[in-house]
Amino acid sequence: MKRRAGEREKKLKKKRLLEELGKNRLPYMTPVDADFHQLWKSKYSKLIFRKSDTVPEELHQMVHQLKKLLIGT
Repeated sequence: MKRRAGEREKKLKKKRLLEELGKNRLPYMTPVDADFHQLWKSKYSKLIFRKSDTVPEELHQMVHQLKKLLIGT
């Protein structure tokens, strides 16, 4: 029962967040997309973009774990 209640709660939370976002969803972009660099400069000016082989392994693992947590996989 607890598992079903947890799943139901998760779905309701997701639905509320999507309703709150409405049509203002953030686009998923990568450096190959035409507007990526313009968006990066205007909204994320303090974000540092480096190749993964220059990032310390400990930081890389931490970010990878957080990404998995956020995505839910």
